[in-house]
Amino acid sequence: MNMHGSGRDAAGSATAAPTVPCLAAVLFLLAVPAGAEVAETSLPAACTANRVAPFEDRRLAGPDMRGDFTDAQGHLFAQADLVPLDTTAQPAMPARDLRFHDIAGRPDRWNRRTGLLLDAGDGSWLALDEVASGRAGVLPARLSPACLAPLLAAEETARRAGRGAWADHRVPKASEPDTITRLTGRFSLVEGRVLGVGETRSTLYLNFGYRWRDDFTVTISASSREEFAAAGLDVAALEGAAIRVRGIVQTRDGPLIKVSHPAQIERLDKDGMRR
Repeated sequence: MNMHGSGRDAAGSATAAPTVPCLAAVLFLLAVPAGAEVAETSLPAACTANRVAPFEDRRLAGPDMRGDFTDAQGHLFAQADLVPLDTTAQPAMPARDLRFHDIAGRPDRWNRRTGLLLDAGDGSWLALDEVASGRAGVLPARLSPACLAPLLAAEETARRAGRGAWADHRVPKASEPDTITRLTGRFSLVEGRVLGVGETRSTLYLNFGYRWRDDFTVTISASSREEFAAAGLDVAALEGAAIRVRGIVQTRDGPLIKVSHPAQIERLDKDGMRR
């Protein structure tokens, strides 16, 4: 299986393949808010609660192998916080009428406009179909936890059912650094128990082993501590916890994933129960 994505997410991450995860377990318990807008667009109200820009009517072809959509003039559009999981022989879909809501405000370094893409006919959120089918994974960057909740739940269902790129993918354990290293440059989920939480002036470290030059590590900017706490994730309290983390695998003194959004981490030991 070729589980690598373009890695060109809204945050500008590098290439990807599938692995890892979420915010606290509470994300999966979040219900899609009711309301006229949700019924019309299949979006949680939280996705557009603070929107400034209006939805735009666009005729776009895609997604292509990189997950991008293109208009007749060659302008690029991307669904926020998704990464394609299988880029092998995936031709772009024919042009269709879509509604686009820009949430980034300006194009990214690949000159793509990033936002929410809806079917102009039934108002369905294209991201849900991509994730539910196993064609895309969730890489949190811009969307709120409440907006990400249905995407994460759809991904969990697709992964458990072995749909699409998840058909033969095994989520590696943090205790398998060599396996994780082979995913360098790709999107992945990794599961393991945090053995210790370290801190420098600029960085928080989740350590999964005692050989820091070889073992898997998660890093978080120390400046994000309050943001994570506001989302219900106390980084210091993760010591001893079983978690699942998602992101782009990098290699620096062993494999690591940089976490910049609280929804990249999911507690697997619910309610403080260790397992």
